[in-house]
Amino acid sequence: MRVRPKPIGNGFRRKTLKDSEEFDKWNRPNGECKTDEGCIDLYSLDEHLTLPSLTNRTASILLSTVSIICYWNSCNGDFVFDDSEAIVGNKDLRPDTPFWKLFLHDFWGGTLTSNDSHKSYRPLTVLTYRWNYWLAGGLHPWGFHFVNVILHAVVSCLSLLVFNEVFSEKQTQGGKVSKTGFLCALLFTIHPIHTESVAGVVGRADLLSGLCFFLSFLTYAKCCKLHFIVPFLPASNIFFRVGFVIAERVLYLSSVGSCILVVLGIAALSRRAYLRKYVACCMFTMIVCFTLWTIKRSGEWVNEDLLFSSGEAVCPLNAKVHYNIGKVRSNQHRDEEALRYYREAIRLNPTYHDALNNLGNLLKDKGEINEAEELLEKAVKSSNTFAAGWMNLGTVKAAMNKMEEAEVCYKNAIKFRKKYPDAYFNLGNLYIDWEKGDEAIAAFENAVRLNKNHVGAWLNHILLLDKSEKRKEGIALAREALKYIPRESSIHFNLGNMLGQEKLFEEAEKHFLKAIKINPRVAEIEGNLGVLYHRWGKLDEAERQYHKALKLDPHGANIRENIEKLKRTKQRLKQ
Repeated sequence: MRVRPKPIGNGFRRKTLKDSEEFDKWNRPNGECKTDEGCIDLYSLDEHLTLPSLTNRTASILLSTVSIICYWNSCNGDFVFDDSEAIVGNKDLRPDTPFWKLFLHDFWGGTLTSNDSHKSYRPLTVLTYRWNYWLAGGLHPWGFHFVNVILHAVVSCLSLLVFNEVFSEKQTQGGKVSKTGFLCALLFTIHPIHTESVAGVVGRADLLSGLCFFLSFLTYAKCCKLHFIVPFLPASNIFFRVGFVIAERVLYLSSVGSCILVVLGIAALSRRAYLRKYVACCMFTMIVCFTLWTIKRSGEWVNEDLLFSSGEAVCPLNAKVHYNIGKVRSNQHRDEEALRYYREAIRLNPTYHDALNNLGNLLKDKGEINEAEELLEKAVKSSNTFAAGWMNLGTVKAAMNKMEEAEVCYKNAIKFRKKYPDAYFNLGNLYIDWEKGDEAIAAFENAVRLNKNHVGAWLNHILLLDKSEKRKEGIALAREALKYIPRESSIHFNLGNMLGQEKLFEEAEKHFLKAIKINPRVAEIEGNLGVLYHRWGKLDEAERQYHKALKLDPHGANIRENIEKLKRTKQRLKQ
């Protein structure tokens, strides 16, 4: 701070020439600065940048081409990570869900008013997914990924207009774009931080958000002729590592600020002639590295195996990475590798209830029931409200004939997740083993009340009624089930069996034939249709069916026994 002499006279400070110039400098319109001291003129940055002067059309074509090149390999990818829940498991994409229900559900297809709802409301994004589903005729990932790639190309071109609005003024003549604005847009286009938003279908919400924001900004700027810069420091990755602190896709739009900061730094350094060549070299190196890194990361989103394995290289001490790889290996039936990754996840985080649960389930399937019980008990201890953990622990307890403990586990699962049809189904099976028929029926009824398409609950309820000599009730229940699951062959098959025992041969035949049409080449269905014809007195048809069944199952003892019975029946009729 400069010390000034004490004023003489009336005490008012006189404005010197230097003071006047400083005053004028900060009060010129549009932030213009005619001196090199104290400020940077945003509209004179271009003259120092080592970049070609491009028209708006050429720049837009270049940006869109680079964008598509960076992300084209993601089009060959599957649905990965959150896509499985938001796309594959989301009923709002299906044409049988009324269109208006999209506006009552959250992003994942759940009811917004439910306590289990994520509360993320993105109906327009879900509407684009539904359009993809309709256009492709189903869940074909290529089309979903292609739309994301095109959206990013469009947003990249719009970013050029936004940056041009910020940086350009009088110096862009003849339809030329600001070099500074183009460099910002290029960095935005190729920035690796955008990989999750573009390569993951769930990231479309952020792409659409960026699209709408840029359009609204351009409209506002056109109306108001307003110019400003809004840097957003979290996107610069200075304060913390991006990835497991916050999702990368939420930085899609905010990375605009990071791009502006980087380009302002490049422009400021380029003002010094002796640095200009070095800055240009570094700038082009950065562009090439960003492009190659984005292409590499986009390729890692092709499937979950590549995606999570790449995470292991970056975050080897993160338990969730090892857990995710374990899930993938388990789905691939590479159980030994899955066991290793789950154990590593638990070593890194001993209270990781999801990893404890999955490892326990895997060990249960391998017959290591005691360790499975121990792990699942740790899982529910780590998270007392972990409904899936309680249900799986109940399954293990039931396998160990600990009936009372299993019952408590299943009831806890239902307590912590009110709508849990699988828990009711397993509870019903427990009651069957426990010979508590009425309680089993009540459990199965609760399961189908919550999920009308629960095949296991319908089927076990029907079989229980049949074995309890309540065949007519079983027939009525099977007919009711077919209203909800008309293409379930096991229901048709068991209904055919019960109708045959009631000597309702024609209706029984119809259901056997439907079961065969839905699920052909099953020896048991072919053989039981033969039994029906045998009882019906259609012996030639019975013989034909028995031989079909025998062809499908050459070692079937029951089929051979039925063929011998049929031969004896034919011999008696000849005598």
